[in-house]
Amino acid sequence: MQDGDHTDEAQQLEVRFDPPAHLQRRAAVYAHLKQHAPRTLLDIGCGEGALLAHLIKGDDQVPLEVLHGFDVDAEVLASIRLSTDDEDLRWRRLEANIFLGGVQDIGRPLLQSYDAVAAIEVLEHLDPPDIAALGQVLYKLAPRVFYVTTPNRDFNQVFERICSPAQFHRPCIPYAMRHDDHRFELSRQEFCAWAHSIIEGLPYKVSFQGIGSVGSAFAGQDWLPLFPEDTADIFGCSTQMAVFERTEHFDAVPIASASMKLVQTIVFPFSTEDGYPPTETAIKELVAYTALYFRPLYENTYAAAAEEVVTVSLLHLYEVSYALQRICRFTLHVFQTAMSKLAGQTWAGEDKLLLQVQVDSENVCYTYNTQACMQPVMEDPGEEDGAARWMQDGAKFDQNLNDRDDEWET
Repeated sequence: MQDGDHTDEAQQLEVRFDPPAHLQRRAAVYAHLKQHAPRTLLDIGCGEGALLAHLIKGDDQVPLEVLHGFDVDAEVLASIRLSTDDEDLRWRRLEANIFLGGVQDIGRPLLQSYDAVAAIEVLEHLDPPDIAALGQVLYKLAPRVFYVTTPNRDFNQVFERICSPAQFHRPCIPYAMRHDDHRFELSRQEFCAWAHSIIEGLPYKVSFQGIGSVGSAFAGQDWLPLFPEDTADIFGCSTQMAVFERTEHFDAVPIASASMKLVQTIVFPFSTEDGYPPTETAIKELVAYTALYFRPLYENTYAAAAEEVVTVSLLHLYEVSYALQRICRFTLHVFQTAMSKLAGQTWAGEDKLLLQVQVDSENVCYTYNTQACMQPVMEDPGEEDGAARWMQDGAKFDQNLNDRDDEWET
């Protein structure tokens, strides 16, 4: 292929992260938090409260009771609105405090220590004194886990190959950056060196994770011809995350009162009378309702396709229904246990559909037949990832679902 052909192909590509890059970062942090079950968390440079808002939902794997955030921008902090709807009512008390202040202001009225601390896309906005202060977080707060994400400068070459991204420059910085407020952007090697420097002499270990791959950057587009097979090794991901985990207990250095100013306190309503654990009737009703997602259509009409069988996994059924997740307190095992108790039962669902459940110790697979009922099909996925394969089975009907005008509660 000629160079000109590659240029033409590059011009046809569009950077559109799927999922969006900020959601990928948030999901990566949340997945790690589930491993540590923190009760207290501090969000450094919380901005408009995007991470805080994601953390206020109830989740027994992330049983937060105290949530703090601070930022130097008073105007941005004024825009924070944290609330829960009735259907999202928590079952555990949570208090969130928002402070005005900078990294150098870390001290009381903040807590003496936190289970988890996060600095998401903050490092690259800091001047040297603040960078040094961020590096002191482990000394000052002794968190069990500390998350830092920042842009990966190596990945900028990916953008430069396919488009003319906005480039911003600063005096004495020999490269272009992604944002006009970035003071610098670190390569993976530089980020690794910084991360290891701040844990020197401390009982911490650090690991690294890439977020936002080339494939997710050009979702749904044929980008492979423009990049080598080892693109991930060469450029990494758009975002790099360092996870600092404490390896043994140590007492944080006492911190004096600082100039942090409390600007907002929210105590979230909660109730332990939320119907948990879910009753058999409640599970049946929600499963019957959710099953309609997988009802096959005939030639993009509202008429059900005749004698068509659709295979749907338990995992897929659970993931498409927010109501099912909430009633199970976002714990898949609770849903699996509830469904196992319905094994062999048959009941009427929506639109006179007949639903039947059968479960073995590991796998559940539903088959819906418009002529009869939703009946079980026992399958052995073998050594491959059965859940992933079942997810693909249901995905082929997504287009039909998108064509429907009905709005279902999820």
